[in-house]
Amino acid sequence: MWFIGDEDPTRINFDAKTMGLEYSVCARMSKDAYIVVQQLGHRPVDLAIHQDAIWFIDFTTSISLYSIRQEERETSGTKIKLQSLLEAKSKPTDLVSMQDELIIGCADDALELFSYKESKWNQLQTLDASKAQLVNHGGVLKAFSQGDGGVQLWSYVDGVWNIGHYYETKGSLFDVLTKDDWLLIVSSEVSTASIAGIQEESLIDIASFTKPKGGWSVVESPEGLTVVGVERNGATSILDIGWPSGHMDSWIELKKEQQSSGLLTEQFQFLIPALLVLLIYVLMTRRGKRQQS
Repeated sequence: MWFIGDEDPTRINFDAKTMGLEYSVCARMSKDAYIVVQQLGHRPVDLAIHQDAIWFIDFTTSISLYSIRQEERETSGTKIKLQSLLEAKSKPTDLVSMQDELIIGCADDALELFSYKESKWNQLQTLDASKAQLVNHGGVLKAFSQGDGGVQLWSYVDGVWNIGHYYETKGSLFDVLTKDDWLLIVSSEVSTASIAGIQEESLIDIASFTKPKGGWSVVESPEGLTVVGVERNGATSILDIGWPSGHMDSWIELKKEQQSSGLLTEQFQFLIPALLVLLIYVLMTRRGKRQQS
């Protein structure tokens, strides 16, 4: 399970290589522990798992698309790769993985869409709906937009946005995601949030919970669904929700573990010169013995 974590700003850091890296891509490794995969200077807008890699987008004056390959995550020397830059008028809000492409959504008064495939950008049809949320549902790009007392469903088929069913919801639209064959809507109120699933145009309540402090999101996880709360002081809390029962465990504060390197040469760099000297000594000793015989 991947998420964006914060580093504690009060932590004194004398290492010039990591100073100013206040955010991180994190992986939950066990029920109560996580590791930092890659430290970052900016908070990513969104991330997605696509073709066995972590991809995320950053936004300053333009949209930056980065990737972290699977084989690189297995070493402590992980390096991110800038894949491409995209000029857009609106700030990006969503990064969605489709079959062989990535979709970036820029939601404001309308939803602008850009696909990234084989190192090329292509603009898709704009959805004339404000503050919409994107999701890949069974290989079809879906969007939900906020309405008066509910959300409107849209489907992108053959290059055209088709209007779907309207669902009455509690609170405002916060996020959308999928689990198995369910479309899930996450709604946010003042202090609480709720998750509801769509089955045959019916909205079914899954769970409700008190919103955690700081930034938070709901993600699909091996436990079912998991609420991740990240405070600016670096504290990370987890609430696991069973699927499809909606049973909620207690909140758990994750502890950060050190990631060990997968490369022997990175772990024991200081041993390499000594091993070379020892190898030369052994070879010279054997050569001397052969000459004496």
